[in-house]
Amino acid sequence: MKLFRWVYYCAMAVMLTAGIYSGLRIFYIVFFTQFLMVAAVLAINFWTVYSFKFKQELSVKSCVKGTDAALHLEIANEKPIPLSLIEVKVQVVSLREDVKLVFSVAPYSGKTFTIPISAPYRGRYSIGMTKLKITDIFGLVSFPFDMRWLSYYRMRELLVMPKAEVPG
Repeated sequence: MKLFRWVYYCAMAVMLTAGIYSGLRIFYIVFFTQFLMVAAVLAINFWTVYSFKFKQELSVKSCVKGTDAALHLEIANEKPIPLSLIEVKVQVVSLREDVKLVFSVAPYSGKTFTIPISAPYRGRYSIGMTKLKITDIFGLVSFPFDMRWLSYYRMRELLVMPKAEVPG
């Protein structure tokens, strides 16, 4: 997708330059068509950022080492315009097991994910979405941002307690 992005923006620059030097309308028509497509893509991406609604909950607040928990993640689109392609990184207990979800949400619908979380280590962990990358269907513009920078966003806490063994 990055190669297509470079080719697209270089073609825009070539069309504008050719239009300025030659004065032919066709170059301006192609340039402004490309420009309006980028503007439309930006508008849809901003719409996705504005109307992104989610709910995340852990199945349990604490568990014993070696058992499993689950993160329930719901993404909703209550608007009449579809959301762009969204790539979500979800942090779980083990850094090697981080989950990556890629999806798009149609108008007036939603997506539900249940992510199993293994707890091989004891401790207190922050579980939830960390990074979002919003990309249009053409791959022209992408918005990566970290959910943890938002003032209202809180990751869910999971307490993993040590396994108690009966002496004997």
